[in-house]
Amino acid sequence: MKAERLRALQAAITELKRDPNCVVALRVDDLDLELRVRRAGAPTLSAADLFREAGPWEGDTTEAMLVLLAEARGRVDPQSPPRLPVEPVSAVLEGLDRDRSDR
Repeated sequence: MKAERLRALQAAITELKRDPNCVVALRVDDLDLELRVRRAGAPTLSAADLFREAGPWEGDTTEAMLVLLAEARGRVDPQSPPRLPVEPVSAVLEGLDRDRSDR
């Protein structure tokens, strides 16, 4: 059992050395693992850190965005799919006839 674990880890490490940008998934005993290369000194910023760094939103206020969304919801019936423009069948057939005559 120990030898199997060691072989699985060695294979994962070999794959990561071959392609350090990939993520290697493996199973060791009853654990599903994902291994990846983490470069020394690489920043480990969370999404919260990135949003904090970007600063406050400088566009519409939250209230204005909620009004826009409510208006958009009022224009669309959520129970039906959007209507697509449909060409009359005669126009489609005329286009097919035109394509055939151009050959």
